Amino acid sequence: VMPALSTDFYDRIMPAGARDLIASVNLSEMLRILASPDKRLGDDPTAARDAIIDRALAAGWKKAVGLGGPDPARWKWGDLHRVVIAHSLASNPAIAAAFPKIEGGRSGGDGTTPMARGFNPKRSFNVSHGASYLFVADVGAWDNSRFLLLPGQSADPRSPRYRDFYPLWLAGAMQPLWFSQAAVDRHAAGRLTLTPS
Repeated sequence: VMPALSTDFYDRIMPAGARDLIASVNLSEMLRILASPDKRLGDDPTAARDAIIDRALAAGWKKAVGLGGPDPARWKWGDLHRVVIAHSLASNPAIAAAFPKIEGGRSGGDGTTPMARGFNPKRSFNVSHGASYLFVADVGAWDNSRFLLLPGQSADPRSPRYRDFYPLWLAGAMQPLWFSQAAVDRHAAGRLTLTPS
Protein backbone atom coordinates (compact mmCIF):
# COMPACT_ATOMS: atom_id res chain seq x y z
CA VAL A 1 0.00 0.00 0.00
CA MET A 2 2.68 2.52 1.02
CA PRO A 3 4.69 2.55 -2.23
CA ALA A 4 1.54 3.22 -4.28
CA LEU A 5 0.24 5.74 -1.75
CA SER A 6 3.54 7.64 -1.64
CA THR A 7 3.94 7.70 -5.42
CA ASP A 8 0.37 8.82 -6.10
CA PHE A 9 0.54 11.49 -3.38
CA TYR A 10 3.90 12.76 -4.66
CA ASP A 11 2.62 12.94 -8.23
CA ARG A 12 -0.42 14.90 -7.03
CA ILE A 13 1.31 17.56 -4.92
CA MET A 14 4.89 17.93 -6.15
CA PRO A 15 5.32 20.70 -8.73
CA ALA A 16 7.05 19.49 -11.90
CA GLY A 17 9.85 22.02 -11.46
CA ALA A 18 10.71 20.67 -8.01
CA ARG A 19 10.84 16.97 -8.86
CA ASP A 20 14.53 17.00 -9.79
CA LEU A 21 15.33 18.52 -6.40
CA ILE A 22 12.87 16.74 -4.10
CA ALA A 23 12.74 12.98 -4.59
CA SER A 24 10.05 12.14 -2.04
CA VAL A 25 7.62 13.56 0.49
CA ASN A 26 8.19 13.15 4.22
CA LEU A 27 5.94 10.37 5.54
CA SER A 28 4.67 12.39 8.51
CA GLU A 29 3.81 15.32 6.27
CA MET A 30 2.02 13.08 3.78
CA LEU A 31 -0.07 11.48 6.54
CA ARG A 32 -0.86 14.90 8.01
CA ILE A 33 -2.12 16.19 4.66
CA LEU A 34 -4.12 13.02 4.00
CA ALA A 35 -5.73 13.30 7.45
CA SER A 36 -6.71 16.94 6.78
CA PRO A 37 -6.86 17.35 2.99
CA ASP A 38 -6.31 20.85 1.66
CA LYS A 39 -6.08 22.69 -1.67
CA ARG A 40 -2.73 21.09 -2.47
CA LEU A 41 -4.78 18.02 -3.45
CA GLY A 42 -6.94 20.00 -5.88
CA ASP A 43 -10.37 21.64 -6.04
CA ASP A 44 -12.05 18.81 -4.11
CA PRO A 45 -9.34 17.76 -1.64
CA THR A 46 -11.44 15.16 0.18
CA ALA A 47 -12.43 13.37 -3.03
CA ALA A 48 -8.81 13.51 -4.25
CA ARG A 49 -7.56 12.08 -0.94
CA ASP A 50 -10.14 9.29 -1.05
CA ALA A 51 -9.17 8.43 -4.63
CA ILE A 52 -5.46 8.31 -3.70
CA ILE A 53 -6.21 5.97 -0.80
CA ASP A 54 -8.55 3.79 -2.90
CA ARG A 55 -5.89 3.37 -5.60
CA ALA A 56 -3.24 2.56 -3.00
CA LEU A 57 -5.45 -0.06 -1.35
CA ALA A 58 -6.24 -1.64 -4.73
CA ALA A 59 -2.54 -1.73 -5.64
CA GLY A 60 -1.66 -3.19 -2.25
CA TRP A 61 -4.32 -5.88 -2.56
CA LYS A 62 -3.13 -6.80 -6.06
CA LYS A 63 0.45 -7.11 -4.83
CA ALA A 64 -0.60 -9.16 -1.78
CA VAL A 65 -2.55 -11.60 -3.97
CA GLY A 66 0.43 -11.84 -6.32
CA LEU A 67 2.76 -12.67 -3.44
CA GLY A 68 0.53 -14.82 -1.27
CA GLY A 69 -2.08 -16.29 -3.59
CA PRO A 70 -5.83 -15.73 -3.84
CA ASP A 71 -6.75 -17.04 -0.36
CA PRO A 72 -5.87 -14.50 2.37
CA ALA A 73 -6.49 -17.14 5.05
CA ARG A 74 -3.31 -18.86 3.83
CA TRP A 75 -1.13 -15.76 3.91
CA LYS A 76 1.69 -15.83 6.44
CA TRP A 77 3.91 -12.82 6.98
CA GLY A 78 6.85 -15.08 7.80
CA ASP A 79 6.71 -16.60 4.31
CA LEU A 80 7.85 -13.21 3.00
CA HIS A 81 9.72 -11.84 6.03
CA ARG A 82 12.70 -14.16 6.26
CA VAL A 83 16.03 -13.84 8.03
CA VAL A 84 18.99 -14.45 5.71
CA ILE A 85 22.47 -13.91 7.14
CA ALA A 86 25.39 -13.53 4.75
CA HIS A 87 28.93 -13.61 6.13
CA SER A 88 30.85 -10.45 5.23
CA LEU A 89 33.61 -12.54 3.62
CA ALA A 90 31.08 -14.22 1.31
CA SER A 91 31.15 -11.11 -0.87
CA ASN A 92 34.57 -12.25 -2.16
CA PRO A 93 33.80 -14.73 -4.99
CA ALA A 94 37.12 -16.55 -4.51
CA ILE A 95 36.18 -17.69 -0.99
CA ALA A 96 32.38 -17.29 -0.93
CA ALA A 97 31.72 -21.05 -0.89
CA ALA A 98 33.49 -21.34 2.48
CA PHE A 99 30.95 -18.95 4.01
CA PRO A 100 27.46 -20.26 3.21
CA LYS A 101 24.39 -18.19 3.98
CA ILE A 102 22.36 -18.92 7.08
CA GLU A 103 18.77 -18.91 5.93
CA GLY A 104 15.33 -20.45 6.15
CA GLY A 105 14.03 -18.70 9.23
CA ARG A 106 10.72 -16.89 9.18
CA SER A 107 10.23 -13.79 11.28
CA GLY A 108 7.24 -11.94 12.60
CA GLY A 109 7.02 -8.23 13.18
CA ASP A 110 8.63 -5.34 11.38
CA GLY A 111 10.68 -2.29 12.27
CA THR A 112 8.02 -0.90 14.63
CA THR A 113 7.16 -3.95 16.75
CA PRO A 114 8.76 -5.61 19.77
CA MET A 115 11.71 -7.72 18.59
CA ALA A 116 11.94 -5.15 15.78
CA ARG A 117 13.05 -6.67 12.50
CA GLY A 118 12.72 -4.17 9.69
CA PHE A 119 12.86 -4.52 5.94
CA ASN A 120 13.34 -2.37 2.86
CA PRO A 121 10.24 -2.78 0.67
CA LYS A 122 12.17 -1.45 -2.34
CA ARG A 123 14.37 -4.57 -2.19
CA SER A 124 12.39 -7.40 -0.57
CA PHE A 125 10.50 -8.28 2.58
CA ASN A 126 13.51 -10.11 4.04
CA VAL A 127 14.72 -8.77 7.37
CA SER A 128 17.35 -6.13 6.61
CA HIS A 129 17.85 -4.55 10.01
CA GLY A 130 17.15 -5.02 13.68
CA ALA A 131 18.89 -5.84 16.93
CA SER A 132 21.36 -8.66 16.39
CA TYR A 133 22.37 -8.53 20.06
CA LEU A 134 19.79 -8.46 22.83
CA PHE A 135 20.77 -8.07 26.48
CA VAL A 136 18.82 -7.82 29.72
CA ALA A 137 20.93 -7.27 32.85
CA ASP A 138 19.85 -8.20 36.34
CA VAL A 139 22.12 -5.82 38.23
CA GLY A 140 21.19 -7.30 41.60
CA ALA A 141 21.87 -10.89 40.51
CA TRP A 142 24.15 -10.86 37.47
CA ASP A 143 23.82 -14.60 36.80
CA ASN A 144 20.13 -14.01 36.05
CA SER A 145 21.03 -11.81 33.06
CA ARG A 146 19.86 -12.91 29.61
CA PHE A 147 21.07 -12.35 26.05
CA LEU A 148 20.81 -13.37 22.40
CA LEU A 149 23.42 -12.98 19.69
CA LEU A 150 22.59 -13.49 16.02
CA PRO A 151 23.52 -15.86 14.43
CA GLY A 152 25.98 -17.28 17.00
CA GLN A 153 29.15 -16.57 18.92
CA SER A 154 31.63 -17.56 16.21
CA ALA A 155 32.33 -16.03 12.82
CA ASP A 156 33.82 -19.33 11.64
CA PRO A 157 31.28 -21.40 9.66
CA ARG A 158 33.09 -24.59 10.75
CA SER A 159 32.28 -23.91 14.39
CA PRO A 160 29.15 -25.33 16.06
CA ARG A 161 28.77 -21.82 17.52
CA TYR A 162 28.48 -20.20 14.08
CA ARG A 163 24.70 -20.43 13.81
CA ASP A 164 23.55 -22.03 17.06
CA PHE A 165 21.62 -18.95 18.17
CA TYR A 166 19.82 -18.45 14.85
CA PRO A 167 16.66 -20.46 15.77
CA LEU A 168 16.74 -19.06 19.31
CA TRP A 169 16.92 -15.48 17.99
CA LEU A 170 14.02 -16.13 15.63
CA ALA A 171 11.94 -17.37 18.57
CA GLY A 172 13.09 -14.59 20.90
CA ALA A 173 14.31 -17.25 23.36
CA MET A 174 16.69 -15.31 25.58
CA GLN A 175 19.61 -17.33 26.95
CA PRO A 176 21.45 -17.19 30.29
CA LEU A 177 24.48 -14.92 30.37
CA TRP A 178 26.59 -16.42 33.13
CA PHE A 179 28.59 -13.76 34.89
CA SER A 180 30.12 -15.01 38.14
CA GLN A 181 33.25 -17.17 37.96
CA ALA A 182 31.38 -20.04 39.63
CA ALA A 183 28.54 -19.91 37.09
CA VAL A 184 30.95 -19.67 34.16
CA ASP A 185 32.97 -22.64 35.44
CA ARG A 186 29.80 -24.68 36.03
CA HIS A 187 28.39 -24.09 32.53
CA ALA A 188 31.53 -23.86 30.37
CA ALA A 189 31.33 -26.10 27.30
CA GLY A 190 35.04 -25.71 26.59
CA ARG A 191 38.00 -23.42 26.94
CA LEU A 192 40.19 -21.75 24.34
CA THR A 193 43.53 -20.37 25.49
CA LEU A 194 45.26 -17.82 23.30
CA THR A 195 48.98 -17.61 24.05
CA PRO A 196 51.05 -14.86 22.43
CA SER A 197 54.18 -16.09 20.68
